Parts: sequence; C-alpha cells; structure tokens
Amino acid sequence: MSDQIKLMAPENCDSFNFGGQEYDVSDDGTVDVSAGAVKDLLSHGFTVSTSQDTPPAKGKRGQKAAAKPADVPADASTEGSQDTPPATDSAGS
Repeated sequence: MSDQIKLMAPENCDSFNFGGQEYDVSDDGTVDVSAGAVKDLLSHGFTVSTSQDTPPAKGKRGQKAAAKPADVPADASTEGSQDTPPATDSAGS
C-alpha cells in the first residue's frame, strides 16, 4: 500500500476521478491521495496541504457563497420590482 498525501483541492472542487478511482473532497477542502497521483493533481490546481491550511470561511465546498447585504447596492432591492411602477415624467403630459 502506498503512502497517502493530503492535498488542498482547488476552489469549487468537491470530487474528482483519478486513475479510475473517485475521490471526495472533505468539507475542509482536503483530500488524501496516493503519492503517485500528486504530480498530476498539482498540475490541475491542487496544492500540498500544510498544517496552516484553514477551511473556507463560509459556504459549502463547491458552492458559491451567498451575497452579503453589504455587497448589494441599497437601491438594488427595489430596482425592477413589479410592485413599484416605473418613474414617469408627468411634466411633459
């Protein structure tokens, strides 16, 4: 049995196939692979995991985090709403 190496998967990667074997990426973004797979996986965006690696701050691996309220402009919540009629220029009528 070969040694296992812990790699950090690229963002938005939650599983992959290598050498006919399916690998699932853990919630902290790491995956244990055989030493023989490391070179190929590094060329595809994987990195060698260190003890300093930390899991993603929010959201599930493979999913984009929802926008925070601070990221949304204040007028964006009513813009294009069907409840609010479009502004009209009544001075020209």
